Amino acid sequence: MMFSERQRPNRASTSAAAATATTPTTMSSASGNGRSSYYDVYGNDAKPEVVYKEAPLNSTLNLQNVQELVTWVIGDGILPSWVFVKEFCGNPKPVLASSCIPDERHTIDALLTCRVKRKRDVKPSNQSSEADGSGKLLSLDELNDIPLPITYYTLSEKDLEDNGYPLNLPAPSGSSPHKILALDCEMCVTEAGFELTRVTLVDVKGTVVLDKLVKPTNPIIDYNTRFSGITAEMLNDVTTTLKEIQEEFVELVHKETFLVGHSLENDLTALRISHNLIIDTAVLYRYNRGRCCKIALRVLAKKFLKREIQNTGSGHDSVEDARAALELALLKIKHGPDFGSQPSTSRRNLTSLLHESGRKCSLIDNVSVLDRYSDTSCNSIAVFSDEDALSRSMKEVKNDKVSFVWTQFSGLMSYCRTRAQDPEKLKSFLAEVIALQTCDGKTAQKEQDIRLVLN
Repeated sequence: MMFSERQRPNRASTSAAAATATTPTTMSSASGNGRSSYYDVYGNDAKPEVVYKEAPLNSTLNLQNVQELVTWVIGDGILPSWVFVKEFCGNPKPVLASSCIPDERHTIDALLTCRVKRKRDVKPSNQSSEADGSGKLLSLDELNDIPLPITYYTLSEKDLEDNGYPLNLPAPSGSSPHKILALDCEMCVTEAGFELTRVTLVDVKGTVVLDKLVKPTNPIIDYNTRFSGITAEMLNDVTTTLKEIQEEFVELVHKETFLVGHSLENDLTALRISHNLIIDTAVLYRYNRGRCCKIALRVLAKKFLKREIQNTGSGHDSVEDARAALELALLKIKHGPDFGSQPSTSRRNLTSLLHESGRKCSLIDNVSVLDRYSDTSCNSIAVFSDEDALSRSMKEVKNDKVSFVWTQFSGLMSYCRTRAQDPEKLKSFLAEVIALQTCDGKTAQKEQDIRLVLN
């Protein structure tokens, strides 16, 4: 991962390391007021400075701290708590940062999304969908200038695994006329366990595109009516089998379709289908008490949609539940990932933020990362190997019009992750490798020791 920015401190931790600090050659304020504003603030004898604030013993910097410094210096970011930089320009220099984290998306999030001060004219984050006007469902076409791409809200492979999603079942493929669909299923208890009894899909306008009852393969023990709303009478004349409903499902939900729902791992397991583009409102609106605690859909609907659902006494309505999950997801997409909380800051796409400050960015990575973090404001360059990533990044770093360059060497990361027995130890050695590349006084013995460990 490489940055090209104005100036940064010569300080590093086990998860991030910066190149040698540079001496600025010109000075102007970040707001564009020029040299006169700089001297008006700091005096005629002022000099550009990077001032480190006193830190607690054994404290370290992480990748997000480094990113905050970049956005403060060249964008509309928030002043970092650990350092003070007098606002001035300098010669862009490459910065190398390396991290080895179990879920690499955490690393990418820390650098390619950033905290910005919430504008005063923005509506409170606990607003309901009714505040947008008619109270009708938003359409994707109406979601202009969203803080982050829709792909940002999908579950990572690790998220899918952690939340019990099926990963080894037949997945739909092909191109669908529906960019986003919401799913909800109902199940009953049979001699083989939970089996599918109803499947519902609604489109982004809330229109039902599939709603069918399904006959379980095995004898039913409990219709689960108090939750499913399914009764014996409803299934008496039903002949649709699981295989038949799967065929109808994959005609509508293809590989490129965003599938929305609440705890969809249960629905997809019952359908015996896996899918990668999942937006799970049970994960989006995470409970403060930790990953294992999920908020019920009816609670979220009451709080954010001002609507009572699942209160008829005759079980759930899968159409109602699918629409509620869809609206909740669209609220997150429209207002950003911090919707539903009350922070003084919100998260935005880093490339978009730097673009507003007149800075051009280049993202060089695999397609999945580009889909999640890039937009029209930056150069998006898809690569498929470390050699390609290195070649393209070297070219972009030499481009004077580009202020920020991102790339990953996925092959190298995979190799290090495989070879490392202790992730914390690997972080330490990677930091030393970077330090040896950027600091004077390195010794041949240390280089040899590090090579031995990494090999």
